[in-house]
Amino acid sequence: AFLKSGVQLRMTKDARARGIVSISSLASDGQSWLVTTRDANRSDSGAWLVSGSQWLDVSGAFRNSEGGLDVSGQDGVWYARAWTRGRVGSPKTQTLSRWMSGAQNAETVNLPSGFSNLAPGCLNEGGATVCTGIGAPVFVNGAWYLIGGSAESRTSDNRVLQAAKGNIWRLDGTNASTLSHLPEFKFVSGIWQSDSGILVATSHAVTNPYAADAYWLFDGSTMKNVGSQ
Repeated sequence: AFLKSGVQLRMTKDARARGIVSISSLASDGQSWLVTTRDANRSDSGAWLVSGSQWLDVSGAFRNSEGGLDVSGQDGVWYARAWTRGRVGSPKTQTLSRWMSGAQNAETVNLPSGFSNLAPGCLNEGGATVCTGIGAPVFVNGAWYLIGGSAESRTSDNRVLQAAKGNIWRLDGTNASTLSHLPEFKFVSGIWQSDSGILVATSHAVTNPYAADAYWLFDGSTMKNVGSQ
């Protein structure tokens, strides 16, 4: 059984009764659970909204998720990242959408300028190295935000074609607006929820977005430095 904010989910028996054999992720909005699944017989990821003993198949709300589906929720509002399947010469990319519990379809969120839709990590593309940090929607102090940034592209001789820049945007439905007065950083290396806010690890490394050199606590308006290397 899984428990979050008083919402309990009993998995094995209920999942097997619906033919679910592989669970990809679990997320709670404090009221219900959203269970994402992978099935060899379907290309896209599956999604089930679970309230008590009731399981509702909501897979149809999330399209183009053959590479996976990541969700975050709060009080009936969910933000989902649907991933394409990465292939040689075609990196894995994401689409962000907003979904209200029980709605037939999710609304597409237009990713803001400066937010890369590439999967985190580094890849070589056309002789250039492209690096992207982590990016994800988060909920803190009554509002939704999008944390992430742009990708950095460098030639084989280390000349910068596009510089990375991290940022945070406030999400209002399907719209995003940039926050001001934030510290400068290149990449987001990690994002974790805590009782007092969102812990964000950032990096200035050139070719390793995961090499965190600073840690910040984001409360919805400011980023407080809580550690650096």
